[in-house]
Amino acid sequence: AAVVNSPTIDGINNVDQLRATMSNFDSNALGKFVMTGNKTCTLKVSGAVEIPVSRLVSKVTLSSITTSFQLPQHQKMDFELLSVFLTNVPEKIGNFQAQQSNKLINDGVTDMNTIISASGQLLYEKLTVPVAQGVKTDIGHFLYCYPNMLTNPEKPAYLVAETRLGDTIYYYSIDLPKMESNKCYNVALTVTMPGSLIPNVPIEKGDAAF
Repeated sequence: AAVVNSPTIDGINNVDQLRATMSNFDSNALGKFVMTGNKTCTLKVSGAVEIPVSRLVSKVTLSSITTSFQLPQHQKMDFELLSVFLTNVPEKIGNFQAQQSNKLINDGVTDMNTIISASGQLLYEKLTVPVAQGVKTDIGHFLYCYPNMLTNPEKPAYLVAETRLGDTIYYYSIDLPKMESNKCYNVALTVTMPGSLIPNVPIEKGDAAF
């Protein structure tokens, strides 16, 4: 078993202890993601063994936004994507086992300054993307998180789009499925009416299709 790009793990005397360890999300950085891997092999007195490893993080991409506002007054307003961020992200997951901590990053936080501070560059990205009415706009911006495995089904991970319609800020929270490490999740958002006025508060079904 191997753990790469991780802070030093002390007190490990055998492989079973290593496989029981957990990884903190804040140990990751762009270009330096924590990776783990397993391989069964026979060790010789000397020589090297290659162990394939993969990232613990999941990748979440907002691939596009299409506006299809139903009311004429909304159709005439300027619409702009201001940022994307992730909520309900596990603070820790198992290096080798499918387990996660109960503590979630951006769990129930409704203040944008707090969200930006807690998210860092992996969970939040500021954008300025105008989106024309009735037109699909490619976004292609991606974020990284530890996978929310839905150990608490009432708290899935959300990809949130912060937008401006006219002079008002609206948020669209898209719930993500049960996630896995080293997998990519693509979201294409279609907006049909104004979203939530509060971050981290999901819109009702029918407000937007995705």
